[in-house]
Amino acid sequence: MSRTGQQNRMATVRDTLNDLGDGLRQRELWSSLAWNDIRARYERSILGPFWLALSMGFLVLSIGFVYGTIFKIALEDYFPYLTMGFIAWALISSFVNEGSGIFMEVAGLIRQIKVPISVHIARLTLRTLIIFAHNLVVFLVVALIFRIEPTSALLLAPLGIALVTATGAWVTIVLGILSVRYRDFRHLASSVLQFFFFLTPVIWQPDMLDATGRLVLTDFNPFFHAVELIRAPFLGTAPALTSWVAMILVTVGGWAVAIQMLRTWGRLVPFWI
Repeated sequence: MSRTGQQNRMATVRDTLNDLGDGLRQRELWSSLAWNDIRARYERSILGPFWLALSMGFLVLSIGFVYGTIFKIALEDYFPYLTMGFIAWALISSFVNEGSGIFMEVAGLIRQIKVPISVHIARLTLRTLIIFAHNLVVFLVVALIFRIEPTSALLLAPLGIALVTATGAWVTIVLGILSVRYRDFRHLASSVLQFFFFLTPVIWQPDMLDATGRLVLTDFNPFFHAVELIRAPFLGTAPALTSWVAMILVTVGGWAVAIQMLRTWGRLVPFWI
């Protein structure tokens, strides 16, 4: 590549990063939009977004008794594990399912108002975290019932949530752009996510696997590491170093891809919608 070409490429990368920064600095805009999304979704509802927590509670209650009996696991061990597994997976799946449709969801706004793409990403990210916070109420109830006392490992929870959220943000960018360009991609992403749900220790536990199974379904499964960074601290244990390393690599590598896609295709999103 010539020196001029390298300079142009660096300039476009710099412009992309500036665009991301400009959107994040418009905090009042995207935070207001995120809260409006929550209010609109549960308008005229008495419980409001706590219906999410109630739905999560019923899901955990039903599956906990059934699978706890099938797997012959003590309920005081299985219920907290299952609850935080579902809550963590709900956070991850929101970034995939809602992220892949984010630009279509705000198509009217994109056509009418020129704002950085990162505004829409931040809006979805905050909305997802608000829902995650409501779902944590279910774990609080479970923790009180089974007398789970917090440990020092809980201090790692914000770091794990932040790392998973950073990954979710670039996933939103990549899937959002691909789903606008190729409309079938959104359905493909949802199907792949469902496939990985059954391969990831959410309902079942890694101890049920042999060495080969753990290698394939946990060590090389990024979804497991994402769930574990959130679940383990709430259950009183520190996530393994391999989970931290794996998610850092996924986050850094994913953002490199997302920035490249924004640089190449970001300006075309309004024309594709």
